[in-house]
Order: sequence, then structure tokens, then C-alpha cells
Amino acid sequence: MESKTNRQLGPFTSEELEAMGNHAEDDGLLFCLLRWTGLRASTAIGLTWGEVSLDRQQIEYVKHRSPRRIILPILAELLSVLSAEHQRRNPRRNEPVLQHSNGKPFTREYLCRRIVALGRRSGIQHAYPSRFRATFAVDLLLRGVDPFWVATLLGVNINSVVRAHLPFVHEIPGWQTPMN
Repeated sequence: MESKTNRQLGPFTSEELEAMGNHAEDDGLLFCLLRWTGLRASTAIGLTWGEVSLDRQQIEYVKHRSPRRIILPILAELLSVLSAEHQRRNPRRNEPVLQHSNGKPFTREYLCRRIVALGRRSGIQHAYPSRFRATFAVDLLLRGVDPFWVATLLGVNINSVVRAHLPFVHEIPGWQTPMN
């Protein structure tokens, strides 16, 4: 049997998310950040507290690959975790949101290892950071968010959303997927 790539695996199921949330432990901030923002691993590790506005409940950053500015709303669960972490650490604006207890920032490899370990603790095979991005996108589409806005929040073009995420959505009011 052929193994699937991360992209072919698609989004996590609600059961997988619940299991990972229940086993997040010290990875709670990482889990919530990836779950509720759809950030790529490379963007998540580069995110600083200066790009997080708890007052305005949004994350605003400049995309690495292009000079595009992305503004993401901070949903309640993530806001709670970010607020607790901010209060615990009292960080400077230039400090990374994701860092080790010794103050060193996460690397992409470390972030990936933490997600794989979270998957193992939760009994979830194929737990990868990219699946959180797919989950975020598909959740938005299922809630009726226009694919244009999903693309805007992800910092990609609409064709990427249609090609990579829309096939996982079976019903969006007013939209016909390529699978219909």
C-alpha cells in the first residue's frame, strides 16, 4: 500500500483534535496556535509577541515569502492560552511566542518533533504541522467562509485553497466543489 503525503492526509478529524487537545500538556500553546491560526511551522516559530495583540485579539505579521501583511483573529481558546503565557512570561515584543523554558526559540525541526510526539501521546498517526493548516482552512470553509477570505487568512491565492482544501468539503452553501 502506498503511503500518503502530508497534503493527501488532509485535515484532522474532530475526534483527533479532541484527543490531541486532551493530551497537549506542555504543548498546549503550540497545539492551540497551530489549531486556531493555520500558520505554517516556519511562520509559527518566527512569530513574536510584537505581532500578537491581545487587546485587539489579532495576530498581524508580514508573510515571509512575500511582503503581504496577514491579519488573523485570535479566537477565544487561543486568546486564553496566549494571555496566560504572556502573563507567565511577561515577554518583550521581540521575543518569540514559541520558546523553550530556557528562553531559546523553537526550531522548525523541534516544532515538528513536538507535534509528532503529541500525536503519539494521543494515539494519532500522521500528526504533522501541515495538517493543522488544512484543518484550519477546512473548518473555515465548512462554516461558510468564502474561499477568497480563507485564502487571505492563509496568505495564499484562491487557487491553492480550491486545489488543496476544497476537495475535503462536501457542502458549502452556494459553492460547487470539483468533487460534486
